[in-house]
Amino acid sequence: MAALDGFSENPASKWSVALGVLTVLAVGVGVVLYTLRRKELLGSSLEDFITARNTSGPLAIGWSMFASAVGSWVILTPAPFGSFGGIITALTYGVATAIPLLFIGFWGTSIRKQFPDVLSFSDFARKQFGVVTQVMVVL
Repeated sequence: MAALDGFSENPASKWSVALGVLTVLAVGVGVVLYTLRRKELLGSSLEDFITARNTSGPLAIGWSMFASAVGSWVILTPAPFGSFGGIITALTYGVATAIPLLFIGFWGTSIRKQFPDVLSFSDFARKQFGVVTQVMVVL
């Protein structure tokens, strides 16, 4: 089997890549653990750290959801998607990425007031519509 262009068959280079990945993972875990410990010392709970409850406004949350929608479209759609469908697919893309902003703008505050203890969208779906809907949202 031929080696990929730009990659060496040298075992030392394979070890250096493996050690680099392990170093990045170790530093990441260390930062998370340090932050958790620091939050613990400051008196906030793990739930507050994970959800950042009531620390972001609707605009920041909406833009975060917008970035997630755009990212998922970039990852999950083929590159020539727009050329296959033309203007219809471009409009669909625009509407699909705007939906989270519109959703948060119209219903975000009322949902936070009605369900102050939800942690995620799937948790909201379970509290509002039941376990079956939560499973469908997760899948």
